Amino acid sequence: MNRRFYLILLIALLVGIQPVFAQDEEPSTEPQETVVAEETTIDEEAVIAEETETEAVLAEETPAEPETEAVLAEETDTEEAVIAEETTAEPEPEAVLAEETEAETTEEPIIPYRVRNNSYFQESQRLARLAQGAYNFGDYDTSTSFAQEAIRYAQLSDDYVTLQMKIREANSAIAAAKYRLDWAASSGASTQFPAEYSEAETWYKESLSARIAEQWDNAIEAAYKVIELLAYIDAPKGTLPLPAHYTVRSWATFKDCLWNIAGRPWVYGNPRQWRVLYNANRSKFPDPNNPNWIEPGMILDIPSLKGERRQGAWDGSKSYPPIN
Repeated sequence: MNRRFYLILLIALLVGIQPVFAQDEEPSTEPQETVVAEETTIDEEAVIAEETETEAVLAEETPAEPETEAVLAEETDTEEAVIAEETTAEPEPEAVLAEETEAETTEEPIIPYRVRNNSYFQESQRLARLAQGAYNFGDYDTSTSFAQEAIRYAQLSDDYVTLQMKIREANSAIAAAKYRLDWAASSGASTQFPAEYSEAETWYKESLSARIAEQWDNAIEAAYKVIELLAYIDAPKGTLPLPAHYTVRSWATFKDCLWNIAGRPWVYGNPRQWRVLYNANRSKFPDPNNPNWIEPGMILDIPSLKGERRQGAWDGSKSYPPIN
């Protein structure tokens, strides 16, 4: 479009200055306007023809663009292929979860710092530093000696850590076994399942004996036997939990004092356990230093003594099983 404009402008200039150069020539017999119109028409047609040829040349030089639908189809196929490839490369969610679960299962137990940083480990670190210092000074024999001692103490540290972790596992298993035994006794399950409870007691005693003998694996195995035997034993139906609170009544009628309250079967069944009640409720006493001064209406908390299950306040209209 710009080229056409400049051509027309050039023609207009030539037409405008032609009469100046034509003064020496003979005047034309034809009217001036006709000549100008004829020249203008010829030049414009030449320009239009030339521009048409130019556009044809440009059309030949410009490569033909592919059809829009074909391009979109090709791009879609490419994107789908890339997405399919990426999807294939990603693992299935179930496989990922299985792999993570396996990693968690094989994870090593956490070792407490005081166990890991034991005296053997500290000595192995000190000897390793001495070995490095002797090596830097070129005293290779001394460096070798220190290095060997460092390795020996490192092995002693590993053995110590293994032993301590075994002891911790044994103590934890025995504590869990005792808790289960106490629960069975306090809930009345021991009387409903006497055979299982009796066998569990035997294994518990075996675990204690093994711990005294420092046979840690045997202690752990025996404690787990207790837990397995009592794992599926439930408390008898209709058995009430032991009361967790008791409202003090008058001495004149019920003879309530810490000694007598602790001796009741559903409390501790042993009056000598009165100090447990006193320590748990000392702040409630009119004189915290005088365990004999209790008043009617005081609400005493009854802490669990043997792992028995306690819940709610004592109700005189209900029958509670005795603590065992």
